[in-house]
Amino acid sequence: PETRPDPLLSNLFERSAQVYDPENPPDLPREYDPNYGRRRPRPSQKAREGDFTSYAFRVNHRALPEVWREIELAEDQTLEDLHLATQQAYGWYDDHLYSFFMSGKAWDNNTEIGCPWSESALHTHQVQVGQLDLDEGQKFLYLFDYGDGHEFDVQMMRINRNAKKNEYPKLVGQRGESPPQYPDYDEDTGEMSWDPHGHLR
Repeated sequence: PETRPDPLLSNLFERSAQVYDPENPPDLPREYDPNYGRRRPRPSQKAREGDFTSYAFRVNHRALPEVWREIELAEDQTLEDLHLATQQAYGWYDDHLYSFFMSGKAWDNNTEIGCPWSESALHTHQVQVGQLDLDEGQKFLYLFDYGDGHEFDVQMMRINRNAKKNEYPKLVGQRGESPPQYPDYDEDTGEMSWDPHGHLR
């Protein structure tokens, strides 16, 4: 829905100003909007035209560092595309809120880039990966599900400044079997099939 300028803020800044409404993000592209069906990554315009840079990210759950997925995105794709591609690569359900923390520390408000429905200052659909100014080897945190708190390390593996035309994002490497999003419990022992918070103990 179209949002109207906030009169108090507009008066304060002497220009039209809007309040970001996390329940109804005003600038959410159709592909990201659950009101239009299954959410999916947006195609890269630059990847269709050529002469662009791509970024390969390795994503692994902190409790299972030996299991990872490597995802490549074009420079004009967003952290929202990285989130959706990660969910697809792991076979998880896109059914919870999430944030990226560029410092690698959960709940660091100064470096948080939150999902479109979060109350963070920056949002995933507004930030392109090419704007992050990342170096190869650099890591940051992808926290999925504010309740269960799944922590994923995201590492910049490669920057390709002469990328070829293709469909992005794309899965370019993987290792290990994806853990279930909701761990199974052994009825006899009560133990989980895997412990999402084992790395914190």
